[in-house]
Amino acid sequence: MNYTELQTTIASYAQRNDIGTIIPTFIELAEARFNRHLRVAEMEKTATTSAVSEFTQLPSDFQSIRYVTGVQGRPLQYQMPERLAQQAAEGWVPNPGMYTVQDLQLRVLPAPSATAPMTLQIVYYASLPPLATNTTNWLSEEYPDVYVSGAMVEACTWLKDYEGMVQWEERLQTRLEGMRAQSQQILFGGAIAVKAG
Repeated sequence: MNYTELQTTIASYAQRNDIGTIIPTFIELAEARFNRHLRVAEMEKTATTSAVSEFTQLPSDFQSIRYVTGVQGRPLQYQMPERLAQQAAEGWVPNPGMYTVQDLQLRVLPAPSATAPMTLQIVYYASLPPLATNTTNWLSEEYPDVYVSGAMVEACTWLKDYEGMVQWEERLQTRLEGMRAQSQQILFGGAIAVKAG
């Protein structure tokens, strides 16, 4: 389902012909909610960067980290920011390396430098490409029912249709549970990954 089709579907479900200009806002609010709460296989991306300092910029679509690898592809160990700061102040050199997220940057020990850069591979959950600037995205193509349900929750809220909001919220949660179950199979080695219907 593309962006135009999604807007048409929402207008049809809402049975209103006077909300066309605000439907993109319903979609945008649903996307913001998905970005906060969804962590599924389709959101996983990999970024490779050459780090030349202790702090490295995270990708612009970053939501949360899955894992990080460093020298020779070995996974770095996660450490709480305050603990990593303490270890850095003490001059401790961990082996293998460690990382944390601080000030929306990736912080790594031992610290890379311009003369001793480190190739980092960051596996992370990326934000949903917004339909306002993309004709489609993976969610609208694979799970249009989730998009419709999320946008309809926002539409019913705006229309003060609280009974409708509760009904659409229940539909949304059921569909999200199906997505998460499928994602668990894909990410963590379930038997056979079958798309939820």
